[in-house]
Amino acid sequence: MIGKNFFNDVAPCTKDQQSLGRFQQGVAQVSVNVMFEYAFNYKMNPAKVRVHMKSTPMDEGIWIFVKQL
Repeated sequence: MIGKNFFNDVAPCTKDQQSLGRFQQGVAQVSVNVMFEYAFNYKMNPAKVRVHMKSTPMDEGIWIFVKQL
C-alpha cells in the first residue's frame, strides 16, 4: 500500500485518538516512532494487530507497519 493514505485508504477505522492522534503528535514533534496494539474492526470481525509508525531518517515519509497478533 505504498503511497496510499493509511487513515483514509487503507484502514479508516484507525481515525481515532489512539492511532491518528499518536500519528499527528509524532508529526508535530518531527519524529514518529510509536508502537501499540489495536483491533481493526471496520466492516469485519475485530482483528488484533500491532501497529508500528516510524518516520524515515531521510525525511522520505512515515512507514506504518501492521502485524496480526
